[in-house]
Amino acid sequence: MIETGEAKNSESEMNVKVADAQLGSDQHSSPDHSESESQAETAATSATEMRWQDKLMQLATEVAQREGCELYDLEILGGGGHRVVRITIDREPGVSIDDCANVSRGLNLILDVEDLIPGGAYQLEVSSPGIERALRTPRHYQRAVGSRVQVKCFETLGALQALTGVADPTPAEAKALQHWGTQKSFEAQLVAMEDSVAVFEIQPPESKAKLGSVRSLMARLALDKIAKAHTVFVMEKGGGAGKPGAAKKADRSAQAPAKK
Repeated sequence: MIETGEAKNSESEMNVKVADAQLGSDQHSSPDHSESESQAETAATSATEMRWQDKLMQLATEVAQREGCELYDLEILGGGGHRVVRITIDREPGVSIDDCANVSRGLNLILDVEDLIPGGAYQLEVSSPGIERALRTPRHYQRAVGSRVQVKCFETLGALQALTGVADPTPAEAKALQHWGTQKSFEAQLVAMEDSVAVFEIQPPESKAKLGSVRSLMARLALDKIAKAHTVFVMEKGGGAGKPGAAKKADRSAQAPAKK
């Protein structure tokens, strides 16, 4: 692991002082006035958070491009003094440990100067997408078309009315629809992306036992109905490369020490 960075706290301390001052003022306000002010403050805080996150996304994109990579994903995980800012980069034919270290170093230097991320301590991590890459945005899904994908939905496929293409089901098809209609999780081939809707062909390994003569089912899911998804690495027979869409390189990462 490559480790750089130092603590930043000044902005958090200033925010606490401002909050204390506002609290003293609010004690002399009417209940309705206080509620309106609270709503306004919440909206302002949300807008401020979006502004710094957008700026962070822009900086990460620029640093990754400067190192010959592209920004694949940016996540802010955890809370309090245990937050992680996770930057994921990608490139062809694959991301090296030097790529991760260079992006980590370059972005860390900028963040030290700009003091962009509020709220105290955090850990900066830069890594490749790995063999089984997370799918979170329409662009991620579009790039993964043709890949085997593991999907977990917020509701069952039946509740989401996701299963399609069987207008007048045979007994075997009805059995398949009943089985998959109760499932929230499944593994399938991602065959297309239509706007913000992913189209899957469900061909599970246990299809012969559970689906009878039915070879596959189609499922259409809006991305906001998917809780979590990632590509599945599939080894070709004979030990060849994985099927299209699977990452070619194992996960690599560089990590900077937590900023306090």
